[in-house]
Amino acid sequence: KQWYQRRVRVEKVYNMETTQEQVFRDTEPLILSVLDGYKVCIFAYGQTGSGKTYTMEGTKDSPGVNMRALTTLFNLAQERSNDYAFEISVSVLEIYNETIRDLLVPPGKAAGIKYEIRQGPNGMYVPELTSVQVNSFSDVIKVMEKGNKHRSYSATNMNEHSSRSHALLSVTVTTTNLISGVNT
Repeated sequence: KQWYQRRVRVEKVYNMETTQEQVFRDTEPLILSVLDGYKVCIFAYGQTGSGKTYTMEGTKDSPGVNMRALTTLFNLAQERSNDYAFEISVSVLEIYNETIRDLLVPPGKAAGIKYEIRQGPNGMYVPELTSVQVNSFSDVIKVMEKGNKHRSYSATNMNEHSSRSHALLSVTVTTTNLISGVNT
């Protein structure tokens, strides 16, 4: 095998004492960027049991980055509603055993559909992936709950309830400037 040396830039590493609030403070400026038309990815990486799901989803008493980001997104959209119109939609997919699954479609109904990641003029996308328009944080939670019901779960040596899959919540925001009519 040939090994390649790569340099990776790490923006931030958190320790076990870091609170959900501290993690979110570092990602919060990205939410405003979304409303300004920029593409943003918030990604948690680590081994099984390292706290990725907790960091992203959190608990009812200690919401994670996703929950705080979505709350902030809808609050900022409301604050800007006199000057901008926002259309927000979400998709939920899973990558399990190198196969992409639309988690908003019951497993039996997706039979025969081969989901693939494509590069388009607006970035990466998955054709045929279900997208649901949402108007509030609670709408997003309902969509996420539906998607979680269709996730693949299987025990690992490190975690009895590991998903052994990668879930992706994709939030698409189309912003229209009400004065100029420009869309981003």
